[in-house]
Formats: sequence, C-alpha cells, structure tokens
Amino acid sequence: MLKYNHNYHSHTQFCDGHAPMEAMAAAAREAGMEVWGFSPHSPLPIPSPCNMAREDVEPYLREAERLRRLHAPDMRILTGMEIDRLDSRWGPHIDYFADLPLDYRIGSVHFVATQSGELIDCDGSAPRFARNLHDHFRDDLRYVIDSYFNSVKEMIDRGGFDIVGHIDKIAGNACAVKEGVEMEDWFMSHVQETLGMAMEGGLTVEINIKAEGRIFPAPHWWGSLRGYDSTTLTTPSGLILPGVVISSDTHWPDRLKTDLARSIASSFPDFNK
Repeated sequence: MLKYNHNYHSHTQFCDGHAPMEAMAAAAREAGMEVWGFSPHSPLPIPSPCNMAREDVEPYLREAERLRRLHAPDMRILTGMEIDRLDSRWGPHIDYFADLPLDYRIGSVHFVATQSGELIDCDGSAPRFARNLHDHFRDDLRYVIDSYFNSVKEMIDRGGFDIVGHIDKIAGNACAVKEGVEMEDWFMSHVQETLGMAMEGGLTVEINIKAEGRIFPAPHWWGSLRGYDSTTLTTPSGLILPGVVISSDTHWPDRLKTDLARSIASSFPDFNK
C-alpha cells in the first residue's frame, strides 16, 4: 500500500547529505515516519564528490544497525543504497553490490557518457547541466536524453536492484534548456517504455519529490501506474515493498516533505480516473 510515512530514499554524511544519520533518523521519527530507509550514493570507480567512499560502507552499515536498535519498535530503520549505473561494467548488477548486506537497492542513473565515452554527471543544477551540454556534449540535447533513458533501460534489463529511482529525472534539466521537450513524442516514448519495463520486471517505481516544483516521474505519468501501487514485491532480503513508493530523497532533516507525500498518497488511487 502506498504510504506517505514510508520513505526509502535519503542521504546523510556518508555521501552528499547535510546531516548525520542520527539527526536524520530523529527528524524522521519526530515527523511520525513508520519506516525510514537510508540510501547513500554508492561507491564509484571514478571521482565524484557526491558518492560515498568504499571504505565508508562498513561504518555506514554499523551506524544503521545502531539506529535500527535505537528506534525500534516506534520506527523501522532500513539499510539501502542508491547505486549508480555507469555502464555495462558498473551498476547494480555487479557482484560487489549483490554481496552487500542491504535491505534493498535503488538503481539510478546520474551519469551520461559523452560521444567520446567520458562520463559526465547530468543531475546537478540546470546552469551546470547547460554548461556540460555545451562543453562535453556538443550541445546535442537529444543525444543526452536518448543516452540517459537507454542507460536506465539497460540498468533495468541487467537487474540487481529493487527500486528504480526518479525514472525521468533528466526532464528537469532538459526542460530548462528546451522548454516542453518532455512532452515531445520521442521523449514520451522513452518514459512509457521505461515505466513498462520497470513494471514488467517487478520493480518498485519511485515517485521522487525532492526537487522544488518538479516530481519524477511527472504527474501526467501517474495514470500509467494505476493499480501497480497495490502490487506486492519482495526483495532478495525478504523486505516487502509496494509497486509504488513516495520518496523525499532528502539531504536535510528539515526537508522530509511529509505534507506533499501525504497529499500524493491520498490522491494517487483516484488520479486520472
């Protein structure tokens, strides 16, 4: 069942979050959360200021276990990870991530390979995206969008994760460059195919509410998820997840967005009837 007070996506001191795990957990409990999942950005084989170091994985798991005991039974703490898919050699499908003792795994794409094969973070701010588009991608927006969605589809095809993160996140920065691009037929075909693959693959689809004024996937796609929100999915760890979850993707303890999550959860079953 889609619930506003179950959150599986958050970031703390182990990656690019702005608070210790203890502070985030305390804020979540104070806000009435029943389930709180931590999901640091995974280690990477390339430099990234947003991702955790491999040597921090064990301290993260230990701290999560301490907080799990501290907050039980009032709030259930879960240990997750947001795993970056870079290419066929690095993503949720590799043995390193499969062997970690996690409750669940989020699969996300933040990096896109340029025409020459250089991996560039396309998540960030819109101005930085525009600069990267010019400096690294020859101003070829269609190439970046196609590459982003193809990477998400390949990630789904390879598997190794439970929740697909912010499935059309590229739309935010892309629309800042070309207004309305997300409503063009070819873009919408990408989203439709990606959502279809996620559901056919038995993955939980995340509704990500982090960005101000934007939700991913965009609300006009929620009708495609009607009915899937009542699906029950079980992770390899035995965790039971619904087909759709609402995630704050918060990096700050005061940005849990519980009111927005509550609004979405209460209206979701009736959306686009």
